[in-house]
Amino acid sequence: MKTKHIVRTLTVLIVIGTVAFFVAPIDAQTAQTTEDAWGTWIDEQTDTVLKSAEEMDDTRRAEMRASIRAKFAALAAELKNEIVSPPQTQDYAILQTVKELRNTYDDGYNRKHEDTTVRVSYKVGDTEIFAYDEKVPLAEVDAKYPRDTWLRMLLEKGITIKTADAYWKYLFLRDTLAQLEKQPQVWTSGHFGITPTEDWETYKTDYIERELDQIQTKLKKKKQPRILYADDKTLKTYRNLIEEHGGLEDVLRVLPRSIPKGIDLSEGFKYVVVPQTVKALRDAYDEKYNEKYAITSGSVSYKREGTTVFKYEIPLPMSEVDKKYQRDKWLQMLLDKGITIDNFEEYWTYLSKRDELVALENNPKVWSSGLFGISPTDNWKTYKAAYLKQMFDKLHSTKKNIIYHSKTDTEETLKKARELLEELQRDQRSLFDR
Repeated sequence: MKTKHIVRTLTVLIVIGTVAFFVAPIDAQTAQTTEDAWGTWIDEQTDTVLKSAEEMDDTRRAEMRASIRAKFAALAAELKNEIVSPPQTQDYAILQTVKELRNTYDDGYNRKHEDTTVRVSYKVGDTEIFAYDEKVPLAEVDAKYPRDTWLRMLLEKGITIKTADAYWKYLFLRDTLAQLEKQPQVWTSGHFGITPTEDWETYKTDYIERELDQIQTKLKKKKQPRILYADDKTLKTYRNLIEEHGGLEDVLRVLPRSIPKGIDLSEGFKYVVVPQTVKALRDAYDEKYNEKYAITSGSVSYKREGTTVFKYEIPLPMSEVDKKYQRDKWLQMLLDKGITIDNFEEYWTYLSKRDELVALENNPKVWSSGLFGISPTDNWKTYKAAYLKQMFDKLHSTKKNIIYHSKTDTEETLKKARELLEELQRDQRSLFDR
């Protein structure tokens, strides 16, 4: 029993292990130092896992330590093929290796690339110096800039990829390069702060450095969404005020002094009305969900390395899905995990995950495929637990930076807004009376 506990702990540490890379060329003089660093890392990881073990005699502890250390030594041997220095723990959840990044993000990236046609335009003042709106075939991009090589280059520059959005931005840069290579007039333009040159390789190197800096800056500057909660009663109480100004958001823009101290809505916000309870969510969204479910048809498929690994037709029978994963219990599970559902689109997305689980349970071959970055297994309960954990992590990763303000904040804001408006109206009447 104790041994199983330790093995599970080890697995968790490996799966959620997180790393940053600062890679420098290794010469003979530093080779031994690097090897010693890996040995230290293996020992530290082993000791971390052993800390969770219960009391045992010295002989048993020594045996367990040897077993766990062997597993970390095997992991280190695999990691050495992709990185030079041992990984350091950071605050994100995907192991920063080419293999793990691809397992985690490739499927979504491939689908988005297939569905996305964008017009890229670069201007200096009002003059457009470079633009393209043709879609570069993914096969052509991967042939020109192989994905493994590109990702390894990013990791060697110390770049970390924490989200699917970041993965898309860093890899989509390849598409722009494929187009830029055909535009030698841009290389000699001196724009973008890049020294004019007629040599593509020189230009490409400088352009990549510039764009990587730009991408990192943009990712850091992402605004934190802010959400105000306003229930029906509050909206009815202040209906006249809200209607007069065209909506709650307009009230707050017109009368910024009404916003309570400590609440900054300058970066924008939205408000939600539905309380985060199972009953309120079902009352608000169930009817529309059922209507959409009845008219939805098609198929969902997932590929790895160009091969379809998992595919299912939608919709599944609603009665089958609701019986397998009862709606009340599913919603309560989401709420217990701290997930919030702010609109119908989110309600649809979160409940549709049940369909995928039903389909997955009927396809045991997928459990051992490595799809979704889930470790192969032939046990459905183990697979389902890993799938749900990944689902929760993704839901939290997209919403973890959202700042929620309570109904009290909204009521206080509206109350003060009305007082300010009434004060303004009194001042205007007083001025007119004079």
